[in-house]
Amino acid sequence: MSHPSNKISQILKKQQENTTKSYQHHSQDENHFDNDNENEVDEDEDEDEDEDEDEDEDEDEDEEEDEISRESQLEKIAERCENNRIQNLVRKQKKNDSSIQDENSEITESDIDSHSNDILDETRDIKGFIHLQQQIIQQMSIKMDEILRKVNQMDTRLQRIEDYYSNSYTEVNGEICRIKEIKNENLHVDVDEVLKCLVYRDYRSVLHIFKLHYRTQIHGNVYYPIRMKSKRTYEYYLRGKWLLDPNGHYITKTVCNNIQNLFMRFNDIDNKKITEDTWYANQTFIQKMSDEKFKKEIFRHIVDELVSSQS
Repeated sequence: MSHPSNKISQILKKQQENTTKSYQHHSQDENHFDNDNENEVDEDEDEDEDEDEDEDEDEDEDEEEDEISRESQLEKIAERCENNRIQNLVRKQKKNDSSIQDENSEITESDIDSHSNDILDETRDIKGFIHLQQQIIQQMSIKMDEILRKVNQMDTRLQRIEDYYSNSYTEVNGEICRIKEIKNENLHVDVDEVLKCLVYRDYRSVLHIFKLHYRTQIHGNVYYPIRMKSKRTYEYYLRGKWLLDPNGHYITKTVCNNIQNLFMRFNDIDNKKITEDTWYANQTFIQKMSDEKFKKEIFRHIVDELVSSQS
């Protein structure tokens, strides 16, 4: 007689085998079902793939259309952006122009007085500089005049020395003085003095010119280029020497000719100071000076002047 525990073990083992078989059978059914399902799934997947391909083609076309549409939209957006940028630049330029105008307006209105004052200050500075330069030039001119005066004095002294050694100067009573030479020359006398002398129309006219031209006065002493050696013998000064002139013929002729030529030169009918009647009277007197008797009369008055100057 078997033990109850063994029976129980057998029963459990048998149930386990049945359960195992049942499970295997169920698994086979499931595998078969799964295979059928897989086939159906594969077919469905193929159909889905075809559909997906068609859908992909449609999607590609849609994507191309979308791409074109996006490009068009991007172009429009870029165009709008460019237009906006240009408009912004224009507004900015207008704003700058307006700002420049405002600045110019502000400068014109607020700074014109200051600018004018600056110009006036610069003008005053320039005038001051010019005035200073003028003063400097004036001072330099004064200095130059002084230098020229001193140079002329030196030239005069040198000329006197040269004249002395070239016999243009002579020593009279211990003094070196320049004696006019008795020679044929054009006398240099002011025209008013000449016309004044012609009023007399006699020896006084000639004697007055003789004093003006031939007279030399040094320290109150009067010297002429004529000297009396005796009652009928005279000397005249020429080329640094005293030359003998018996009876004074050379002296009379030379002096009268020089003064006569002087009167003729200034007795001009075109001179407004001389009327026709005055010109004619002067011309008559000038012609009279060629007369030998009148020349001798003139020489006597010259001798009297020499005597009076030596007394």
